[in-house]
Amino acid sequence: MTSPVITTSLHFARVSELIITIDWIKPPRVPNPTEYEWNTCPATFRCYSCLERKGKKHFGGLVLDKRICRTCYPFLDETTVGGIIRFDEKHGFKVD
Repeated sequence: MTSPVITTSLHFARVSELIITIDWIKPPRVPNPTEYEWNTCPATFRCYSCLERKGKKHFGGLVLDKRICRTCYPFLDETTVGGIIRFDEKHGFKVD
């Protein structure tokens, strides 16, 4: 998951203004399912992250073999989805 980077620098001289730059560590992920992922996606699916049922046109791709919608895909990576899977397993939810 991308998170902002806040950069500061130390000055020993007087400065007229303080500049804070907030930038991304890496560019956001763009949903681009492969042909295999697109063909294996059913007409409607439930996003593993937001749990909403969506149509195939909202399919963003697979992350750790879990279907993710286009809205959630830029914010998720393998680490985040793995954390959701471990949480579900630890709390007794079925992970398919």
